Amino acid sequence: MPNMNHPIVYAPERRIRGDIKVLSYDSVDLFASDQYSLRRRGWLTDAVVTFAAQFLRDELISDDKRNMVEVLAAAVTECIKFINPMEQAVQDIGLSSKRYNFFLVNDNMNPSMIGGGTHWSLLVYDPRRRGFVFLDSRPSVVDSTLQLLADNIAAAMGLEHLPIEMPPCPKMDINGDCGVYLIEFIKGIFKQLNEENFENPYIFEQLSQDDINRSRKYWFCKIAELGSKVSEIN
Repeated sequence: MPNMNHPIVYAPERRIRGDIKVLSYDSVDLFASDQYSLRRRGWLTDAVVTFAAQFLRDELISDDKRNMVEVLAAAVTECIKFINPMEQAVQDIGLSSKRYNFFLVNDNMNPSMIGGGTHWSLLVYDPRRRGFVFLDSRPSVVDSTLQLLADNIAAAMGLEHLPIEMPPCPKMDINGDCGVYLIEFIKGIFKQLNEENFENPYIFEQLSQDDINRSRKYWFCKIAELGSKVSEIN
């Protein structure tokens, strides 16, 4: 376990003078720099991937099934990665082994900085399988960092060491698109769960570069649309 004598700090990429907030959604504040990360080949910020995952949950999962699904913000996943799972801060998250828990994972290895890293992937706790499913848009293996995160999550839910499956999934062609793939993975799984395909919701269509570019444009415009609605209300 990393030395946690120094405090965890939240250090997102929006350290830009004059950066303005464009939208608040659920637990996420999005700034202009977050929105701009959706431009072609941009590395998506933690705020964007968290917003997209939470928005998809609200849009794709019907009310009667929503209590089956939990989306953990990227910053929360980072805390679980680096903090002892028995610490009160982790226990207060309230992870349930009866839900599908979605963890937005980046490869940051600095326990004093949340919001770092250069690659996004998705870890899902599946209550039907009583184990984890790991989806990565680049070739990967279950390394010690991923195993530590999975073990911490399991311990926080009061479970022992759990298996990690790696089903086939689309792979990216351009570095920097990993966050968009993560969002597309979540969208596909949510659709399957809402259709009650609990046996195997990890079924994905192939994604072309045009699909990825369209997804970037969609989320850029969605943030602008929701932000303008909030401005009109206020």
